[in-house]
Amino acid sequence: PRMWLFGYDEYSNPLKPNEVFEDVLKEYREKTVTVDPHPLTGTPTVSIHPCKHSLVMKKVVDGWLERGITPVVDNAIFVFLKFISGVVPTINYDFTTDMEF
Repeated sequence: PRMWLFGYDEYSNPLKPNEVFEDVLKEYREKTVTVDPHPLTGTPTVSIHPCKHSLVMKKVVDGWLERGITPVVDNAIFVFLKFISGVVPTINYDFTTDMEF
């Protein structure tokens, strides 16, 4: 999936892409995370490239396999969100759900 990031300031005004970038870790800016026209609105929006998602997900799954853990497809969204939280650490994530392997 491609993740599109859009936000609002404390006065409910839409953030400009460069303001959204302030919440993205520097090493991901203009590499994994870029400004592209949103496919539905055409508005310049910050997005996280899906081509990088599969590489990260594969690395995580390979790590599980090396440790003898069988991946469960139902946990994929949680792993994906964990990846996103590493790119955009200022978003609040709820990781209270236990992941059973």
